[in-house]
Amino acid sequence: MIKPTIIYIAGYGFSGSTLLERSLADNIGVIGCGELWRLKEDFQDFETCGCDQNVETCEFWAELYEIFKANPKINNLELMDILVNLKSQAFLIDNSKTSYARVDRFKYLASKYNFKVIHLIREPGSVLNSSLNKSNSNNFFVKFLITLKVIVHWNYANRIIYKLQKQYNFELLRIRLEDFLERPQNEIEKVYTWLNYKPDSINSKPIKTHQLTGNIYRHGELELQKSSPRRSNFYSKIMRIFSFRAIAQYNYKD
Repeated sequence: MIKPTIIYIAGYGFSGSTLLERSLADNIGVIGCGELWRLKEDFQDFETCGCDQNVETCEFWAELYEIFKANPKINNLELMDILVNLKSQAFLIDNSKTSYARVDRFKYLASKYNFKVIHLIREPGSVLNSSLNKSNSNNFFVKFLITLKVIVHWNYANRIIYKLQKQYNFELLRIRLEDFLERPQNEIEKVYTWLNYKPDSINSKPIKTHQLTGNIYRHGELELQKSSPRRSNFYSKIMRIFSFRAIAQYNYKD
């Protein structure tokens, strides 16, 4: 029996995972499901899907939501198993990324499904700038603490993936956000070839998917734009100094 396929987008936040998911999905053979690690919480919160329907009226989530209402004590992994069985003919994208709290998911998913991991990487200084912009703080101390946090978590999220690959033996494909924005059609074709997925046509324009958890960009129209020139500042310089090994590994040298 062929195992259902989970496409897991790993890496750190602020790296363009919502954009990549919406670009890869075609809602036919590849379906974007958002961050499945908190599926139960999304049902409890009655979240609005990326298709702009709520979980009760969305044609993708409605059946699973009814199962959840009948058994509210069900956990996230059990919900995900049911989802995969309901949608077993499609590639399902799990955009949960990588963090300390989600490492155990790799063991479970790799043992049960045809588990394929996309390592999405973005230049670390740009990741930090996005994180600082979201904080909307001009306080030096606050921004410095955010910088230290991002240094630790960005390096962990991007390095642990390769240890997990050796441990659980899953297929891995690295995508740099900058390459994707520069050549979206080529990068999508690369992913589809890796998946052995052959749609009638490939459209690189982001579409509405069935993401629940995620940032505001899961809703509305999105346009692919080339990366802006990297903005160097005091904080991003610190970020790059403490990420020098990863910068060399992922070819982000100046």
